[in-house]
Amino acid sequence: LASRGYDKTERPPCGDGTYVGPTKVEAQFFLVQVHEVHEKLGHVQVNGYLRRWWHDPRLAFNGTDQGGCADDINMMSTESDGIWKPDIYVDNMVDIRTDKSTQLSAISSNGRVWQSEQVVLTVRIHFDFGQLPYDHHTCTIVLASYSQDIRFLRLTAKDGGIGHGISGVGLVSVLLDHSVWIFPQQESERASFTSLGVVETRNSWDYLTVSFEFARKPKYYFEQLLLPGILFLGVSYIQFFVDPRLAPARATVAILPVLIIRTMSNSLYSTLPEGAQNVWLMDFVSACLIMSVLAATQFAGVTTLQRMESKRKARLTGLHHHRAASEKLIAHAKAHNVTLLSILDECSATCLSDDPNSNADHTADSANNIDASTVQLQSGNVSLDGPDEQKTIQPEFDVVDRAVSRTSITVSGPIGLAGHKSRSRGADKYGVKEADLLFITYAQEIFLHHSTAAKNGITPSQIRLALRRFDMYLSPAQVVRAVSIFVRDHGCATPEDESRVELTFCDFTAFLLRIDLYQLGPVTHFKGFRGVIDSFLAMSPSDMVDRVSQVSFPLIVGLVVLGFYLLLPLYGDEGLGVTRNHFA
Repeated sequence: LASRGYDKTERPPCGDGTYVGPTKVEAQFFLVQVHEVHEKLGHVQVNGYLRRWWHDPRLAFNGTDQGGCADDINMMSTESDGIWKPDIYVDNMVDIRTDKSTQLSAISSNGRVWQSEQVVLTVRIHFDFGQLPYDHHTCTIVLASYSQDIRFLRLTAKDGGIGHGISGVGLVSVLLDHSVWIFPQQESERASFTSLGVVETRNSWDYLTVSFEFARKPKYYFEQLLLPGILFLGVSYIQFFVDPRLAPARATVAILPVLIIRTMSNSLYSTLPEGAQNVWLMDFVSACLIMSVLAATQFAGVTTLQRMESKRKARLTGLHHHRAASEKLIAHAKAHNVTLLSILDECSATCLSDDPNSNADHTADSANNIDASTVQLQSGNVSLDGPDEQKTIQPEFDVVDRAVSRTSITVSGPIGLAGHKSRSRGADKYGVKEADLLFITYAQEIFLHHSTAAKNGITPSQIRLALRRFDMYLSPAQVVRAVSIFVRDHGCATPEDESRVELTFCDFTAFLLRIDLYQLGPVTHFKGFRGVIDSFLAMSPSDMVDRVSQVSFPLIVGLVVLGFYLLLPLYGDEGLGVTRNHFA
């Protein structure tokens, strides 16, 4: 070469021996193996051979048909250092490793040069994780000349045309196999594949892009995230069948899926780049987390309702605790043909006045009707002694012996007594205490709230609503049956249409005192949807919320899963209609 005046620093001349036109260089990447796909960094490492072809007429020699010894001359790396080579580099390269022992150049007798070198190449590409774990990506390798623009060198794919466009064979691959990724281009034939080269001219430089596609095998993410997410929602669903009174057990079942799904979410985010792209799998796991949190929140709501129900039940328990006093008033109302409402008004506390005679009369009546309990006012000391118990209000109180005869009660204090209240004459008359009237007075408020002003009674539908205020939850059929049986048990006839039966306040109070005897009737006489509604109305609010959750939660989960799979095509750059330039 030296004797022929060959200068390796000068590019090859054109076919006419001048340097008027650019030198055409063809390039191709022969893919052997995909080593590593680093999703968080956006890197792909491949192993293959970078091939280049060009024509250098200065290297032509006589072939065998012209009396020469050979048609091709092969040279290793050091032997080919004396010839001109195009300075092709990888534009999106992160790292490249080469070995001179794996470089080969071949020169044909007509001056055509072929060069191949093995490279372990790491390139940076754009990952579209929108449809993860059903995502697919394109690995691009962008080649360009480092020092020669289009005036001196035109770069194209193997057998491709010069200039901007798609032509030639830019990449050739052997049969690839990977534990995580599949290669759709070889799926149809299960063999090697080729892809076209894409040339773009930018700022007077040719850029050749060769590429191949790879898609994820979804089995791992399906078994480690998708399926467990759905299964742990099933664990959240189990809590709706756990008695809310077993708070530790139900709280554990409610909170455990939240913690596990959150851990799954963290593990997923640790493998992906931190960005603003909507990822299908991330959104799915987030939806599972939200549903599990809502399921846990439902337990808090049920607990709140149960506290409310406990307060309502305490009112009915208090009424039963004072059953004797209540039944005494009911019996007197029936015996004297007066309403229980009027008796309660009569037993309410009486306001004192400044008239000493009026107060004296009230004092005398109280003394004549006082029960076995005695009250003694001595120097500010008070002692109470009842028939069933003795209660000392202050340590210095003096307890009066039961054998002491009845003592008149005197009221001492400031001259003005207006604005004060004392025990009523009615309470003394019927031998009841105001404490005995607290719960029956509450029943009075409920009765008046649900009854109409034009009537002195309430119907079964109104009774059902009133019973809910005492933590009694019956269906309409149960209430009609219970009220009708109660009325007939007390010697009264009921109309043929039992839903028209009515109870006065006196009867309503007696019904409350004996409600435990009448609530075992059938929930409903209907079948189908009407029967379901009746059964639903016979539940407490907390049981109602649990029952709704038992039915609606699996439906919601199913709709969410179905919705996510229907929305899958909308995720990612393609689903959003985004066109990405690989050279950007």
